[in-house]
Amino acid sequence: MAFRKLQHVSLAPAGWPVERLKSLFDFFARNGGDGILLDYNDAFPYSGTLNSIRAVNAYSEKEIRELCAHAEKRGLELLPKGVSFSHSGPILNCPEFAHLADGKALNLALEESVELLAESTRQLATLHPGSRMIHLGGDEIFRFALAPESHAFAHRHGKSGLYVEFLNRFAERMKGCGLSFGIWSDMLIRYPEAIDSLNRDYTIFYWDYWSFGDRCPILSLGGGCSDLVVLDRDALLRDLGKILRNSGVRPPEEIPCGLAERYSRYWEMSEDRRRAKSFPYIRFFRDHGFPVISSCLTYPEKGSVLSNFAEKLDHVRSFAKRSREDGAEGIMSCYWSPFWPDLQLLEPAIGIFLALSENPEQDNRQILERCVPEGWTRKAFELYLRTANDFEFNDFLSIEWTSADYRKQLDWLRRAGLAEEELARCEETIRTGEAFLAEHPEKDCFRETVEELLFRAELERSALEGRTPPADAMRKLEHFETAFRDRNRTISRPADAAFRERQRFQALRDFLTVSGAE
Repeated sequence: MAFRKLQHVSLAPAGWPVERLKSLFDFFARNGGDGILLDYNDAFPYSGTLNSIRAVNAYSEKEIRELCAHAEKRGLELLPKGVSFSHSGPILNCPEFAHLADGKALNLALEESVELLAESTRQLATLHPGSRMIHLGGDEIFRFALAPESHAFAHRHGKSGLYVEFLNRFAERMKGCGLSFGIWSDMLIRYPEAIDSLNRDYTIFYWDYWSFGDRCPILSLGGGCSDLVVLDRDALLRDLGKILRNSGVRPPEEIPCGLAERYSRYWEMSEDRRRAKSFPYIRFFRDHGFPVISSCLTYPEKGSVLSNFAEKLDHVRSFAKRSREDGAEGIMSCYWSPFWPDLQLLEPAIGIFLALSENPEQDNRQILERCVPEGWTRKAFELYLRTANDFEFNDFLSIEWTSADYRKQLDWLRRAGLAEEELARCEETIRTGEAFLAEHPEKDCFRETVEELLFRAELERSALEGRTPPADAMRKLEHFETAFRDRNRTISRPADAAFRERQRFQALRDFLTVSGAE
């Protein structure tokens, strides 16, 4: 079987118009991609017993048939994903399904939860007749086995047994439908005890968004930042080091004993315990008989208006290399909108992802020469990839999942002794961004977004230096809002345009209002 190259695109809480998705399909197929995971969540046009789950901005059946036809024309497989049994807010917010709650996930002990997921799968399959796999989600259930039924089951069989038994009952329910199913990896990494009992119709989508190189100074115990163990902080890449300021990150002393015993031969820890084998769980899942699709990230975790791919080259290259060495069926680039770059801004990084997935032995010079966008100079391309580096994560003016009082964030930076470092990052961003603007005079979305990024950096620099924002700051913000709104009319569906605009600019507007800018 050929090594598959996939792209994940989340379509909720804000999606993209059909024409924009078709353009992405064209770009992806033209550059050697094989398939798209369409992550609808509640943006799928559910009907019948699931009608109440359907979001107000859901795609229509006609739109989905149009996407399927275009994917077939371009030779791309579509892998649909609907509502997840883990991040189950769209389900549990419906009064008729609220009784299925177990924390923020479905109650895995209830047969009704199995039937709900089965009905979702049947509807997805009906509208995607060419799809051979349905993705079920299943990631990041941080608190479960709290409901009486699931608690009693986990008390007897463990959390791993509860998770696996739910998936087995679902697989039995769907037996004979001609489909296979995808699930995210992190729950089985955290709770691996019952993995040998899991039905082999499942493909594990193993996600790791940070590791790099052959031997890595971080170790993942599942998925997100709270599952990361920092083995050697001094060896982290600069941007990654900033991300891993997160206090939820664990020191080596907090590795659970049971996981250390189970995974020691996969981790291959160095004698000084400051390095571990990167991406070890491909081999773990393969040894237990499961197909694996590796899942990487081509931009930094959280809050970026640019793809910021400079430090992701080693992440994608080493993940692709390990995936081929350890028998993964393919690799997928993940894209979680609307918290990250516009699709068009991400295309340069997607092009590099596809090139590295095809041949991870290419060095940076070869990759950059191969992937320079049409009409760009190589210098402009290199500057673009570096412009946002080290800037956006944890900055008090960043686009974040949750809003925070910028004064508290600024106070935290100062009390932590990080204000000078942050100021240097702002100034580096301004230098690199201005160099890009000088090299790339074309008035396009890339230039407009870098100009906006520099505006953000200048505002943060003034705050770090204790100065009030420039007198024309609010006027400039309105300019960027207008430019984004005009562009957004052509790249967002009407139901989603206002949402994207609020995500992009509300924190800046709040900051300028509080700080007294005119």
